[in-house]
Amino acid sequence: MSSLVESYSPNASLLVFLGFYVVNFIIAWQVAVFLTEKFLVSDAQRKANEEHIDWVNSKFAGVRK
Repeated sequence: MSSLVESYSPNASLLVFLGFYVVNFIIAWQVAVFLTEKFLVSDAQRKANEEHIDWVNSKFAGVRK
Protein backbone atom coordinates (compact mmCIF):
# COMPACT_ATOMS: atom_id res chain seq x y z
CA MET A 1 0.00 0.00 0.00
CA SER A 2 2.81 2.40 0.91
CA SER A 3 4.57 1.57 -2.37
CA LEU A 4 1.45 2.44 -4.31
CA VAL A 5 1.17 5.79 -2.51
CA GLU A 6 4.90 6.38 -2.95
CA SER A 7 4.48 6.44 -6.72
CA TYR A 8 2.27 9.53 -6.26
CA SER A 9 3.95 11.22 -3.30
CA PRO A 10 6.99 10.03 -1.31
CA ASN A 11 6.01 12.16 1.70
CA ALA A 12 2.50 10.73 1.81
CA SER A 13 3.88 7.17 1.79
CA LEU A 14 5.59 7.85 5.11
CA LEU A 15 2.29 8.96 6.64
CA VAL A 16 0.55 5.87 5.26
CA PHE A 17 3.28 3.63 6.69
CA LEU A 18 3.07 5.31 10.11
CA GLY A 19 -0.71 5.05 10.07
CA PHE A 20 -0.56 1.33 9.34
CA TYR A 21 2.11 0.92 12.00
CA VAL A 22 -0.01 2.59 14.68
CA VAL A 23 -3.14 0.63 13.73
CA ASN A 24 -1.17 -2.63 13.73
CA PHE A 25 0.32 -1.79 17.13
CA ILE A 26 -3.10 -1.07 18.65
CA ILE A 27 -4.60 -4.28 17.27
CA ALA A 28 -1.63 -6.34 18.47
CA TRP A 29 -1.91 -4.75 21.93
CA GLN A 30 -5.61 -5.61 22.17
CA VAL A 31 -4.98 -9.20 21.06
CA ALA A 32 -2.15 -9.57 23.58
CA VAL A 33 -4.33 -8.26 26.43
CA PHE A 34 -7.20 -10.55 25.42
CA LEU A 35 -4.99 -13.65 25.24
CA THR A 36 -3.23 -12.81 28.49
CA GLU A 37 -6.49 -12.32 30.37
CA LYS A 38 -8.02 -15.45 28.87
CA PHE A 39 -5.16 -17.91 29.31
CA LEU A 40 -2.72 -16.55 31.91
CA VAL A 41 -4.86 -14.87 34.59
CA SER A 42 -6.27 -17.17 37.26
CA ASP A 43 -9.69 -16.75 38.82
CA ALA A 44 -8.10 -15.61 42.09
CA GLN A 45 -6.13 -12.91 40.29
CA ARG A 46 -9.23 -11.81 38.39
CA LYS A 47 -11.23 -11.58 41.64
CA ALA A 48 -8.43 -9.64 43.35
CA ASN A 49 -8.28 -7.23 40.42
CA GLU A 50 -12.05 -6.66 40.51
CA GLU A 51 -11.89 -6.01 44.27
CA HIS A 52 -9.06 -3.53 43.74
CA ILE A 53 -10.98 -1.72 41.01
CA ASP A 54 -14.03 -1.52 43.29
CA TRP A 55 -11.84 -0.12 46.10
CA VAL A 56 -10.30 2.51 43.81
CA ASN A 57 -13.72 3.48 42.47
CA SER A 58 -15.05 3.88 46.01
CA LYS A 59 -12.15 6.20 46.95
CA PHE A 60 -12.35 8.40 43.86
CA ALA A 61 -16.08 8.31 43.08
CA GLY A 62 -16.55 11.93 44.14
CA VAL A 63 -13.61 13.16 42.06
CA ARG A 64 -14.76 11.45 38.86
CA LYS A 65 -18.24 12.99 38.86
